[in-house]
Amino acid sequence: MVSRFDGVLEGCESDICRILQIAGTKKCSIHLETIPRKPRRKAYLDGQPGCDIENTGFAWGSLSKMVVIIALWTIIEDFANSDLPEYRRYKPLRNAWDRPFVECFNEVSNTGLLDLPDRPTVEELVTHFAGAPPLNHITMAPDGTPLISKEAFPSVLCQYTADMYGKLGGYRWNYSNGNTILVGLLIEAVSGMLLPDFIDVFVFRKLGLPSAFMGINPNRPHAVRPHEVSTEGTIPISPPQTLSDPLCIAAMGICSNTLDIASFFRSIAQSIVNKIEKKDNKPTALSYLCKPSADPGSQSLNRLISPKSISSTYILGFRQSDSKPVWVFYHTGTINGFECCAYIIPSWRAFLIVQSDTSGRVDATDHISRLVLQALFDLGPINGQRVSILSMAKQGAEERAKLLEEFTRSQTVNDSDSAIHPSHLVGVYSHNEYRQTLIVTEKEDKLWVQWQGSKEVDGQPVLSSEMQLLRVDATRVRMKVQSSIDWFDAWRDPDFMLSRDATQQVVSLSRRDPIRQHKVITYTRSSHN
Repeated sequence: MVSRFDGVLEGCESDICRILQIAGTKKCSIHLETIPRKPRRKAYLDGQPGCDIENTGFAWGSLSKMVVIIALWTIIEDFANSDLPEYRRYKPLRNAWDRPFVECFNEVSNTGLLDLPDRPTVEELVTHFAGAPPLNHITMAPDGTPLISKEAFPSVLCQYTADMYGKLGGYRWNYSNGNTILVGLLIEAVSGMLLPDFIDVFVFRKLGLPSAFMGINPNRPHAVRPHEVSTEGTIPISPPQTLSDPLCIAAMGICSNTLDIASFFRSIAQSIVNKIEKKDNKPTALSYLCKPSADPGSQSLNRLISPKSISSTYILGFRQSDSKPVWVFYHTGTINGFECCAYIIPSWRAFLIVQSDTSGRVDATDHISRLVLQALFDLGPINGQRVSILSMAKQGAEERAKLLEEFTRSQTVNDSDSAIHPSHLVGVYSHNEYRQTLIVTEKEDKLWVQWQGSKEVDGQPVLSSEMQLLRVDATRVRMKVQSSIDWFDAWRDPDFMLSRDATQQVVSLSRRDPIRQHKVITYTRSSHN
């Protein structure tokens, strides 16, 4: 029997190749499947068909959070309710979804977690309806170096959240890696296992995902080789440090080949279908993965494709003859060198996954996903004009090129020798509550800064790469960032304002908080070099 899915990828192939060329993507994999039919797959290398997907490793990015939630669900719904002796340690988390997260965490952990504004429940924190604000600029240096240790993270998170929202809270939905990191620490505390080991035993092996792993593993046959587009073209880069950091891996640390991520989403899609068709009345992890949102956005797990929907970044259009909405569960994952986009269409027992190993001029996986969806839904024109995904990819690439040009110009200001004498600035600056230290040094008449946090390796503090400090004027220096995980978000403002004493010595450096634009983060000088 002919399916609407037959021939869709082939029909989109020329536009797919063009999008990949526009983005500068090295490798890309597409998996389209309707349960229980044979999946359709396409793979591309340098914008042309042909790629080994079995031996190519892709990072899942934020899709890793879904695995961590399933691990927590396994603990709360299965282990905590079991009478078997080996699961006795999980009893404190029985019926934990509606209990305050801090209460659950402190009951099983030796690391005291201060209270969070609005006292979020476990469910609210897992679904980002309460908990931590975005804090990549607190947990990582501008070059992506993880700064915070596991031991320090709970207090740093609570302090920043309190600074962000105040004691009264007033929180609204906000997507944050910090929430999933807290969940990872909770899993480690109650299980007595490292998170990668728990995930491997109770998720990957249970679901039959032999190539999936959390964290960098050089012994895996499908090596993870990320790329990014620069002025020199598409170039290989080192795997982001967040893939191996013991703290950050909870939010973004899973890798696998295409076949295993497809197996994972097949399980997810089947669970959703069973729930909708009421074949399974038992609570599932999907209840927490797919929580409805009043204001779903690009980071939400939900997206409604319908004539009146404005939740999508791009309006795809719809068939004039059928205005009935089609629910689509959606999530995306992006880290340095990798992009990933996934949709689940329960009413059709279908799911779509697009992965790439390149941070391109534009997110190719997002555009290709929308291109395929447009073909699947046979979506018609809006206001008489059909949306061109290819044109939108071109426009996105042009806009990003302009942003990169602006960023490059901001990084090429002259270093004014007369603005401030190096001896007035060289020293160590600290923010004790956030466990961040800036070490400013002078080399060959240039000023440099390194970031240091509470994290140590083999007893030695972890330092970021050296970044030049450009003296813009007598009141301001600018950090020259060669590579940043959040150029246009957490680190879009690279300037530090200077405060001086009566002798003209700099006593503090202050930068604008990217989340609280009206506030600053101040680093106080603690020593002179």
